Amino acid sequence: MAAHELRYLYRRSRDLPDARRRLHDALTRCVFSDVPELLRLARTLDAWREELLAYFTTGGVSNGPTEAINLLIKRICECVVGAPGWALSGSAPVIPADPSSIWPAGAVPCA
Repeated sequence: MAAHELRYLYRRSRDLPDARRRLHDALTRCVFSDVPELLRLARTLDAWREELLAYFTTGGVSNGPTEAINLLIKRICECVVGAPGWALSGSAPVIPADPSSIWPAGAVPCA
């Protein structure tokens, strides 16, 4: 229910006032559902209200594609080494000069 309402918020809202109304309606339904997870979701969405609604004031601009690339880089680095966060130092991946030194003998990366 909540996931569909959030999806509709972005797909069907025509402008900022319409999006604001739809978000308010979704939050109201979550709060009055008596489901603890939905109440927590409502608190989180309320805390991020301006950021969520900024989509409608920026012409639909999103940093989603950038975040997708960042996640892909992290997954590749984790796959190469097998340990989360190993190859990330700051925001740039750090690849060893001799990649063969990071795999145990006979290991196949990402198998």
